[in-house]
Amino acid sequence: MFTLPHLRNPYASSVPPIVQPWINPDRNSLMNLRFRWHLIRQLAVSTILFFALFSPRHVETSIPAMLGILWLYAIWQFSFGYLFRNRRVASPEWQRRLSIIQFVASSIGATVIIWGLYPVVASDTWLLYLIPLMTIGRSLERRWAFIFILVDVGLLSISAFAPFVHQVPSYLSNGAFDLPMEFSVAVRDFFIRGLTGAYIGFSSYLLVRSLAYQNRIIRYTTERMNEVTKTRSWSTASNAIAEIMAEALSDSKRDVMANVIIYDRDTDLMKIVGSSSIQGQRLAESGYQYPASQGITGWAGRHGSPCYMNDTERDPEARFLPNDAFHNTRSALAVPITVDYRQVVVLDVESPRVFDFADEDVQLLEIVGGHLLASHERTKVLDVHRKLADIGQELAKRIICVEQIPDMLRYIGGVYLDLLKADIISFHYRHSAADLEIERVLVGDLHTTPESAAPSRELDSLTISLMEHQKPEYFPNAPQTEMLVNKRFHHVWHGIQPFVIRESIVSCAAIPLVIAHESVGVMWINFRRNEPFEETIRDLIQLLTPYASLAIQAGLQNIVEEQRRREGLRRMVHDSLSHRLHDVARSLDRLRQSAPGSDKSREEWRIAGVQVSRARQAVTNLITEQTWLTLQSLVEDLQTQAKTIENLYGISVLFTTCDLPPAEISLSGGNELMYACDEAIGNALRHSQLTRLEISIDYDCNNIIVIIRDNGVGFNQDEVAQGLGLCSIKDRICGLGGTTTIESHINHGTSIRFQVPLPTTD
Repeated sequence: MFTLPHLRNPYASSVPPIVQPWINPDRNSLMNLRFRWHLIRQLAVSTILFFALFSPRHVETSIPAMLGILWLYAIWQFSFGYLFRNRRVASPEWQRRLSIIQFVASSIGATVIIWGLYPVVASDTWLLYLIPLMTIGRSLERRWAFIFILVDVGLLSISAFAPFVHQVPSYLSNGAFDLPMEFSVAVRDFFIRGLTGAYIGFSSYLLVRSLAYQNRIIRYTTERMNEVTKTRSWSTASNAIAEIMAEALSDSKRDVMANVIIYDRDTDLMKIVGSSSIQGQRLAESGYQYPASQGITGWAGRHGSPCYMNDTERDPEARFLPNDAFHNTRSALAVPITVDYRQVVVLDVESPRVFDFADEDVQLLEIVGGHLLASHERTKVLDVHRKLADIGQELAKRIICVEQIPDMLRYIGGVYLDLLKADIISFHYRHSAADLEIERVLVGDLHTTPESAAPSRELDSLTISLMEHQKPEYFPNAPQTEMLVNKRFHHVWHGIQPFVIRESIVSCAAIPLVIAHESVGVMWINFRRNEPFEETIRDLIQLLTPYASLAIQAGLQNIVEEQRRREGLRRMVHDSLSHRLHDVARSLDRLRQSAPGSDKSREEWRIAGVQVSRARQAVTNLITEQTWLTLQSLVEDLQTQAKTIENLYGISVLFTTCDLPPAEISLSGGNELMYACDEAIGNALRHSQLTRLEISIDYDCNNIIVIIRDNGVGFNQDEVAQGLGLCSIKDRICGLGGTTTIESHINHGTSIRFQVPLPTTD
């Protein structure tokens, strides 16, 4: 290859691009043109033929003859069009043969017609016809394209002598061998037409072959890249990617080597992570790094644009970085691909030949980079979903209480830091029902020690106002935002700077944590870099937010549930167990007052045993949540309690019941109704000074009716505040869907009536 190296720029492409940047057709327009191209080509060629035949120098040209020739041309084209669509010749081999036959026959036919019938205009005809024949719509990437171009150029050049074909015999018969001056002009036209036709034909051939090569190599590279990156991240397949690049740019005459290098903007270092050569892979395994101020890869990473080095021995700016692992490099090309705000992937290819890379190679590496970016984004999405699944599983397997909220938020915050590439994440949470003040959990790399008096706990805190606002707030320029940098009372009181200033925060976002329209906290996401908060990161933040909200709500809700559980347990102990233990204590007191072995002593032992048994039954219900099996078992327990009261207190008890259906009773039905009856009977024994007690059970229209009536001192319902006992009774019966009616008069006793729908099993 003839080159002038001293006149060439080692930092520029070895050859300019064939397809210029301004060649950028709209796809819709291009498709419409392709659909109509066959008809356009036929019309163009027919028009050229018409004007070629209708020459001013040949006025005797017959219009019918011209139309006849055009008609024959149309029939010829449509005939071959029919053959091309015939199923018998649908194979690629037959299609290729028909194309060759059509081209050769068309050229010979045109030559015979034009040279035989119109030799005078043959020169103009070939000039106007063969050039479009070579350039309009011909497929030049087939095997015979080179021969076709030579035939076209030869016919075009020879056509310059067409006007003298009929004059040569007369010159020879007269013995005159001196041709007129026009013949020398024809010789000149011969060379001009040959050179012009050759330039047009071979430039078209080069263009199409270049586009065909580019299309093939891009398709090949794309398929290989898809195979490598469809199942794993590109970062784990960097060696395979380098091998694909090297294979795509290598041929039989050159052996290209490729590397994948990471440029870290924070450290300003280059690190080899993959290579197509054994030496490069060893460097990658050893963690080899070098400053970005050296090498064309560092230059490309820093400047964000491709860099050529087409002659390493002529490097006036000393951009190339020699390395023993790549000692035979003479040409190198580096193309940067920006992955994120921090990292840039630099694709590096090296060749042992000088001036071996061009702009088409840059386009190929940019396509490879596009696949790397697509793989990177796909990996990020999969990583987000995987980590969200981990958070969900962690939330599901933990029984979160209020003490576990900080640990859970630290775990979630660590995941958020990684996914968002943030520097600090802080969670602030509270719950009015749990009576908690604002608590704060910080995750990330802090420059200062967190103060014990967190500003978020103050009443004028920005966090509280944002929590009540319940809308996300984004601050891409935090140091210039007054509400973030202005000192508040708590900053002055504690002698501290606002958080943004203390931690050198550049951008931040405040995201309310909301559950069922209730604010449970605020999450602050802080960056020490410029973050414009584009739509992509906002969507990611909104995707992550509910997990923190659920963690806080689950822990705080556990407090409320624990309070409810303790309240229910207290009511159970008060309404059932306390009365029965009181009766056991009374029996023991009377037992101590009786003579051992006497009938009274034995009776007291029997009564105490019954009360202990009833107390044990209540404890069993509380511990094992044992249900009253049937309605009859509930009645029997009340009947046993009535007999015990008669024996223990000496009070007359009238117990009446009706025939009850053999219905099963649920936990909510049996225990709640039993505890309500225990509380009503216990209140009568403790407060009413009764001498007679009536307990009646009736059944009407699927309702259980229990009436407990005493003849005690009674009370004024308007003057006496209802204590825990009466409130507990009403709450239990109301929870069963029933009603409670209380009637009491001074010195005329008290009557309590329960009407409860027959409960069913859970």
